[in-house]
Amino acid sequence: RGFFYEASQPESAWSVHHWTLLDNPHIPKAQEWLADRCRRYGWSESHPTYLREYKGQWIRDSNSLIYPKIPTVEELPPDADWEYVLGLDLGYIDSTAFVVCAYSTAVGRLVVVESFKKTKLLPSDVAQIVSDLNSQFRFETIVADAGGLGKAYVAEMTERWELRIKSAEKREKRAYIELLAGDMATGVASIVEGYNHALLDELHSLQWDDHRLAPHERCEDHLADAYLYAWRHCHQYWRDEILPPRPRMGSAEWWSEQEDQLEAEQQRQLDRDINREWWDNETSTRTPWWERDQ
Repeated sequence: RGFFYEASQPESAWSVHHWTLLDNPHIPKAQEWLADRCRRYGWSESHPTYLREYKGQWIRDSNSLIYPKIPTVEELPPDADWEYVLGLDLGYIDSTAFVVCAYSTAVGRLVVVESFKKTKLLPSDVAQIVSDLNSQFRFETIVADAGGLGKAYVAEMTERWELRIKSAEKREKRAYIELLAGDMATGVASIVEGYNHALLDELHSLQWDDHRLAPHERCEDHLADAYLYAWRHCHQYWRDEILPPRPRMGSAEWWSEQEDQLEAEQQRQLDRDINREWWDNETSTRTPWWERDQ
């Protein structure tokens, strides 16, 4: 994948040259060294790492991929009551990544609805985006990496925008990556293809490091991390038989629940208006980040 792969193809406009480790005149006894390395690692002459690293061949190695199987769907299935979770991986020079997941205990599935990433977002910009997304999806949970640089972003969203942010679980990351990969391999977790191109690009190329303990440092994984954070707070595996029954959509009980949620939201907005200080006026009328002159 990527520029150098495309540039090395026969149809490209670039002049392409090829050599292997054995063609390097500055490595003494290269053949003996390579044979010894293959013997120690148990590589045959068809092993993907041997062919890629020492024979200079483009080759797909599914064993090196963290997520070898990534199911996609055309749209979010309409026949379920979905709960929404937002995962955030925060950065400034590095991208800030947003991943919206929907899960259903009725059907036992998780679907990534949409995702995107942007660089050089200020804390107020991130808070505005999260607030807009929350107005659309009414998130059950918003989870973010609150360590390091993320503290300022979480403080902005919590104190000035009254968004409830949970800290992302980062312990045992290796084990949870394997669990997410298992959910995707079995089709429990899938991704809406039309709204998640950048996430799919990351997942399709994300590789293990040499020790298979963490993603390789040369692979970008901001959206992948945000996806993992959100996935850890989704409960698609809690089937209805072990959960309290929820009102059927459109029933009197369901409408009553919606009214209660709207009343609670209106009360929170009223409290914000009453307690707003004079210096908040500029914040409340600022131009959204996406409308500013670039």
